[in-house]
Amino acid sequence: MAGLLVLIVAAGVTLLLVIDHSRSFRQNILARVERSLAESTGAKIEIRDFNLHLASLTLDIYGLIVRGREADQSRPLLQADHVEAGVRIDSFLRRTWRLTSVVIDHPVVHLVVNQAGENNLPQAQKKSTSQTSIFDLAISKFVLNRGEIYYNDQKSPLDAELHDLQLNAAFDSTQSRYYGDLAYREGNIRYGSYAPVSHNLEAKFAATAQKFTLDKLTLSVDSSRIVASASLENYSSLKVQASYEAELVAGDFRRVLKNSSLPTGTIRLTGSLNWQNQPNRPMLETVSVSGQVSSAGLEFKTPDLRATVHNFGAHYKLESGNAEVENIHAQLLGGTLDGKLTIHDLAGKSLTKVQAALKGVSINDLRAAYPSPSMKQAQLSGTINADAQATWAKNMDNLKAHCDAAVQAVFGQKPATPLNSVVHADYAAATQEVTLRQSYVRTPQTTINLPYITMARSAAIRSFRSA
Repeated sequence: MAGLLVLIVAAGVTLLLVIDHSRSFRQNILARVERSLAESTGAKIEIRDFNLHLASLTLDIYGLIVRGREADQSRPLLQADHVEAGVRIDSFLRRTWRLTSVVIDHPVVHLVVNQAGENNLPQAQKKSTSQTSIFDLAISKFVLNRGEIYYNDQKSPLDAELHDLQLNAAFDSTQSRYYGDLAYREGNIRYGSYAPVSHNLEAKFAATAQKFTLDKLTLSVDSSRIVASASLENYSSLKVQASYEAELVAGDFRRVLKNSSLPTGTIRLTGSLNWQNQPNRPMLETVSVSGQVSSAGLEFKTPDLRATVHNFGAHYKLESGNAEVENIHAQLLGGTLDGKLTIHDLAGKSLTKVQAALKGVSINDLRAAYPSPSMKQAQLSGTINADAQATWAKNMDNLKAHCDAAVQAVFGQKPATPLNSVVHADYAAATQEVTLRQSYVRTPQTTINLPYITMARSAAIRSFRSA
């Protein structure tokens, strides 16, 4: 027995010395490993060198390169300066072992999608028969330092970059779960002709074999900020629950979309989301969203419009494929706006109905909001009250709208002439016609009655402009 133990120790020491001092022996091992991984994953693996430390059961890999199906060999799918893996052997007889630690230094990932929609991910030559779960490995420590990810989709077209990616994870054996945090900075997303979107991300997470929990995710996009938490259960038939708070600076969207007609100001969102994966049913029918949107002030500045909307707010809800935006309210043009929006069967016929009521809108504020010469010259002041409803299906080509409006105003100067007007109007997009019913315009000396009149939309617009 003593002689056998001496032989085993001598063989181990000899193996360690051969690995440490024989480069040809290490290259032979690397060649075998690369061939095995190529068969099981379809990826071409290149390793510059490695060191095996039997005393601590750790392996250091240097100059790792993983090639997929990319055409540009100078931008491989994955490359890393250094990978360290530590192993703990639980039982020689049962051949059970665990990874005590994995550390990856400066990994760089290049994901590419060509114009045909094909990506550079490898395809395995044979189907893997391994049943090992990442929770069976129970990696006590996982660290990823200074990661970089580059994504280029030539079909979309979409480009994305992530820099300084940091991932720290640990395993809690008492609960059989991983937990840790993820962060990156200087992320950039570029889509088509839009301006780049710069963002940073921080997140804390926990994962078991049955559930993934996102304790807190903070996403900063330019001046905007989103904070969310979520849980994902039953990976085979996914169930998602999430809550979120967002502070969106409208100017960020104005810059990214390069659209000067968008307002400036800050919009706040709070809400929750629930989704249960159900086969053969569209996501819009199985997701549920509910929340509040508000803004203290949104300012519109375009060549044709100068206006500010104060105290905007609404409650929104999406459930069973139907959407509702209720209690829409705002202060604008010296008056108030109240409204409601409903959309039935979002995934199908998409029937939309809008209701809105304007109270006490100032004609003076309306003239100031539209800085055109004709509006400035109009010697008219007073208030407007209006109620409107509109419905359409799928698109605006079949829009039908109805409006009841009342105007109490004065025009002219020294002396000013009172003017009262009531308008009941219908509009049909299919025929491009405006119909006025039981409408009138009255001054102390003149009355114009419009019991019933139908005209083309262009003619109606010219008539209103003339008036």
